[in-house]
Amino acid sequence: MPDIESFVNLSVAGAVLYWQFSAPAAFSGGGSSSGFEMLGAVAADRPSGVFRTGWGQNETLLTALSSGLNSVVITLGISLEELGSIRNLEIVSRGVEDRTNVAKKIALDLFNFLQSFDSGNCGSGLMTVPNNVFDRWMRRFENRYKMDPNFFMKN
Repeated sequence: MPDIESFVNLSVAGAVLYWQFSAPAAFSGGGSSSGFEMLGAVAADRPSGVFRTGWGQNETLLTALSSGLNSVVITLGISLEELGSIRNLEIVSRGVEDRTNVAKKIALDLFNFLQSFDSGNCGSGLMTVPNNVFDRWMRRFENRYKMDPNFFMKN
């Protein structure tokens, strides 16, 4: 572990945010810990950020939470790092890329829904769908989202 003088002499730095969870011994026959996973980083060129936890897609965490145990602990950690180390991790733009992937998955869900109505009579590259198809997709999307906010990321 670096000493305090190392941090004082650190002129170009950023912070990396991590998380992990742990469950008591009653879960999974002896306790469980996920180990730290990186969420994202901030630095001078990115002084703030919104980081996606992925908790809704972490099967082990969801199982621990649904098991009825009240002592699941989520730990957040912050690590001060040299800017070069943070750049080597290639996580500075991670939040933006995640949002792009979410948008692509939602668009793909809409396309697949539209395609299910196509009779194939219009020729290649064209699709015929009912006038109210977007409203129907939106209702379907909202209902599925209520049950599982990450359903579109699983396809």
